[in-house]
Amino acid sequence: MLKLTESQIDIHNMIRSLKNFKTEKKFQKEVIKIMVMFLSDAELKYIREVFRIIDVNHDGIISFQELKEFLIKYDEYNSDEEISQLIQS
Repeated sequence: MLKLTESQIDIHNMIRSLKNFKTEKKFQKEVIKIMVMFLSDAELKYIREVFRIIDVNHDGIISFQELKEFLIKYDEYNSDEEISQLIQS
């Protein structure tokens, strides 16, 4: 299994992508399903590893607090409102 260290992950670009990805929920879900079909095995492993790093308690869900702590750690935290917008988008 491919294990990435936090230093190997382009955290800042990933966070910017999350912040810029704002669409309607239903449409977003469908687009994500299509996108996943076209990802390579390496890309899927990368996404799983990033998720694993953010999901500190490993319950399969990224909580508000986990996302906040992750953003603070990488100097990308601006406000709780911004995190709420990320989660809702």
